[in-house]
Amino acid sequence: KLFQRDSKFSPLEYEKFILKNGITKVVFEENLREKEKKNQLLYYLSGGIIAPNILIENSYREENQIKYINYINLKNIYNQNIIKDEDIEKIYEENKDLFIQEFKNIEYAELKPGLLSIEKKYDESFFVEIDKIENNFLDGSTFGEIVSNYNLKSMTLNGINVNKKKINNSEVENIDEKLFKKIFSIKNVEKPELINLDNTYYIAQIKKIDKTPLGVKNSDVTNTIKSQLEFKKKIEKNIKIKQEIEKSLIGIDNLKNFALSNKLEIVSTKIDGIKDSKQFNEEFIKEIFKIKDNKIKLISDATLSKNFIVFSEKTEFLKFDKSSQDYEKYKIIANNKYANNIFKLY
Repeated sequence: KLFQRDSKFSPLEYEKFILKNGITKVVFEENLREKEKKNQLLYYLSGGIIAPNILIENSYREENQIKYINYINLKNIYNQNIIKDEDIEKIYEENKDLFIQEFKNIEYAELKPGLLSIEKKYDESFFVEIDKIENNFLDGSTFGEIVSNYNLKSMTLNGINVNKKKINNSEVENIDEKLFKKIFSIKNVEKPELINLDNTYYIAQIKKIDKTPLGVKNSDVTNTIKSQLEFKKKIEKNIKIKQEIEKSLIGIDNLKNFALSNKLEIVSTKIDGIKDSKQFNEEFIKEIFKIKDNKIKLISDATLSKNFIVFSEKTEFLKFDKSSQDYEKYKIIANNKYANNIFKLY
């Protein structure tokens, strides 16, 4: 689809891809050929892979168990993190170049049948001219030359940011939102591009870019830096807790002391299978089910917004029955895992 136009392969789209990515056709096609050979090989291999019964049973046990745990929610301990103004200012001064706002001057013009072709409809002659214009841009033609050659009506918007606002914070309304986003995303100055938006065609370019510092007092800047610092403190705290766990400094007794000294509550609960979402979502439960009995683990989500210390007290595995309806389900899961492990060897 990357090289298609109107659901057909377009040599022009292919040429554009090659030029934009700075590679040669020989290198790209050779890499594509080797990748496709590998994919086909692995596809045929996977069709004949059958996982051993022990792997099927392990897949079943990963989800079908009853787990008795004690856990601490670390939310309150992270709420104690205080971000100082001087820390925010220090980060800002060290990264000023990141906290800027771009105001762009943009130019665009709609390409209409009747101007590009004789007929006032989207016929073959219209698309021939569209291809010519795109080729001309690749050959170095300017926005102004195309506007002049086809007698197009061009529009100009000066000093506008990504939110469609000017420096005085007034909003620009006389441009379609989707079209504006397409134009504003153009990176290079005075490098016109052809835009296809819902089968309506435009040419557009960025005429000029002015960069304005946002300043440390800007609420977006402050909140961004504050979030980064909070995230950093969470990482540091998590590393410390993990190190204590690895050194076996936190057993169930020390877990109680940890909770007491930090004014945290230890909660005892039972998780009855992977779908038991009363306390945790499924992703957390998967990690909890990996914890061996009498062991402790720190588990977190990707953003570190939820963090728990979990102690596995006891695990009961449900009976694995090969005659059950679930057998085929876990056979497929095990086969996929087995195949993926083999694929990693290639």
